[in-house]
Amino acid sequence: FASCGPSPQAGGGIGGTGSVATVPTVAAGPVTGFGSVFVSGNEFDTNGAVITVDGQTNAGEGQLKKGMVVLVNGTISKYYGAGQAVQRTARTVLYEDTIEGPVQSVALDGLSLVVLGQTVLINQSTIIDLSIPTLGSLTPIDLVEVSGFVSGPGTVVATLISRKGGAADYQVKGFITQHDKDLKSFTIGSLAVDYTDTDISQMPNPAENAWNGLLVDVRGSQVSLGGSGQYGIRMTATKVKP
Repeated sequence: FASCGPSPQAGGGIGGTGSVATVPTVAAGPVTGFGSVFVSGNEFDTNGAVITVDGQTNAGEGQLKKGMVVLVNGTISKYYGAGQAVQRTARTVLYEDTIEGPVQSVALDGLSLVVLGQTVLINQSTIIDLSIPTLGSLTPIDLVEVSGFVSGPGTVVATLISRKGGAADYQVKGFITQHDKDLKSFTIGSLAVDYTDTDISQMPNPAENAWNGLLVDVRGSQVSLGGSGQYGIRMTATKVKP
């Protein structure tokens, strides 16, 4: 923030009544409303913003749904006149799935399911998309998209769960464990990941198994049964990034 001098500075200084401060801002959270975009209850003007949805640039605001966890880069303009509110303007809005893959199990109490080796927790804030009549209707051949927050190794708290249409684009975010730089493999929850011939250009040097504990985003081209644990599954990765 600009320093507060005896008098307001022109062009964005902070001072008395009528002065304005405009600063960059980054916000992340679930979409909670539209008419612009509300993120965790805060409204961002999206006129002119570049919206990217699962790698599709210049996507429309209509492709966003309530419950999607988005990353917004923009500005906040705060007006120091009496009673005037903060103006938030988005420059970019980015959405990526937290998990995309096959359903492996649905808990009988309806409070969790397993997708791509990850335990997905459901609470009162989780939105179940209309594409899923009931969680009990999901079967192991169904593909779903999960948006939410990684809360621990192999665990995601869901903000939105929807059925995936079309071909799978396997994806998972989570903490790396059991990294083996020689075998070029690691695990996320009960998912075993093979990163042979994979784009790891954004990752740190894998020497000495230094990836253990890192939170990463993994995209894959193929999954199959296997791996450790009751819901073990394997994925061939195409890209791993922080």
